[in-house]
Amino acid sequence: MRRRRDTLMRKRDPCYLLAVLLLGATPCSASATELTFRDGLHAYNIHDYTRAWAIWDRLADHDDAKAQAGLGYLYYAGLGVAQDSRRAAEWFYRAANEGETTAQFFLALMHRNADGVPASPTLSLMWCELAMSGGQPDAFEWRELIMADATEPERREAMRLVAEWYRIHGKATAR
Repeated sequence: MRRRRDTLMRKRDPCYLLAVLLLGATPCSASATELTFRDGLHAYNIHDYTRAWAIWDRLADHDDAKAQAGLGYLYYAGLGVAQDSRRAAEWFYRAANEGETTAQFFLALMHRNADGVPASPTLSLMWCELAMSGGQPDAFEWRELIMADATEPERREAMRLVAEWYRIHGKATAR
């Protein structure tokens, strides 16, 4: 149990989010959106969370999945904004449906722990599977624990939802 709690706390560590976002980022083009997202990351790195929020909020309204995930994390951890797991989940859902694997992983954990969203082994497993298929490294570690929480019918439903997600969204990965 302590290992799970330590891992969950690590997820709230600002340095951890940056590592996940940077390691999960695809090779960058020199687009204005990418540069602006990086400006938000720079503000985040120097602990100017209010500026990071302002940059990412503008981008998130234009469907930038990494910015949406960044906002989700700011709300999840209460950095520069009041801690609000429900608001975090809203941003994570937007990013996750664009294929952002870190957001998918956070939703898996949030549904597992009823943190800002209803407890749901089915949705927890669905989001974990999507995050894994996108290469999110922590999802592999958590899958076994999430699977253990789910009944066989819940597992089947999760796999059906994964297939449905791909039918609707394609093999989307965050831009």
